[in-house]
Amino acid sequence: MAALWTIVAAAAAINVYAGVLILLRGWLYPVAIYRPMLLNLALSWMPIVLVVLFWLGLSLLVLPAVTAVPMAGPVVIWLFLVLSLIAWTAFFPNASYLITELNFSHRRDEDPVPLWFDIIQTLTLSVAGIANALLSLFSVQVISVLLVDPNSADITGAPVGWILSLSVIFLGTLGVYIGRFVRLNSWDVLKPNRLLGVLFAHFRQPGQLRTATGYVISYSLLLLILYVPLVFLISADLTALTSAQNS
Repeated sequence: MAALWTIVAAAAAINVYAGVLILLRGWLYPVAIYRPMLLNLALSWMPIVLVVLFWLGLSLLVLPAVTAVPMAGPVVIWLFLVLSLIAWTAFFPNASYLITELNFSHRRDEDPVPLWFDIIQTLTLSVAGIANALLSLFSVQVISVLLVDPNSADITGAPVGWILSLSVIFLGTLGVYIGRFVRLNSWDVLKPNRLLGVLFAHFRQPGQLRTATGYVISYSLLLLILYVPLVFLISADLTALTSAQNS
């Protein structure tokens, strides 16, 4: 488990560092703290929080008192699983969204903040968001594999896990585009008529569909290049641990 905990510790450290740099920007230079960045950093934790709540809820649902109820137990469990996956998918883009802060929209011409400081601060924020996204995605991939085959020890070889992960990366990247360029957020899924209307109007504009396609493909490939080694590294660590316990 050394690789897993090392990656988790590094992700936690980069999140803390990102928050500290945002605060230091306001304290070291005579400018207001840019609160939208703090808010976006907090929102990037939502996929991880939802994964933790998912595990806790699933643990409660599989208790004998629940599963002993004829029919009701399995129905409640699968309903919980489906709703949890929908909620997590809706909030997943909040983490990978942080890469869009690299447009430096928070900077003003009159700001006394050195450009080098903003580069480090914004890059740290973006890395924190990607780390949060990929760790929560790995957790969901593990969950999906275990639900299909509880005895499976091979996370990297299970097709269901990769199908889910690839789909989420694509949908999440599309969500990031919609959030940054169409200015919608996760809560707008609760207003489907307005959501569809705004999206239809946006993509009717000349060139927007082409721009969105290029953005989604480019960013999805970036996340995939980072995600695949992460999965194989942690999976190899887990496999080694399982082998050691069985020997």
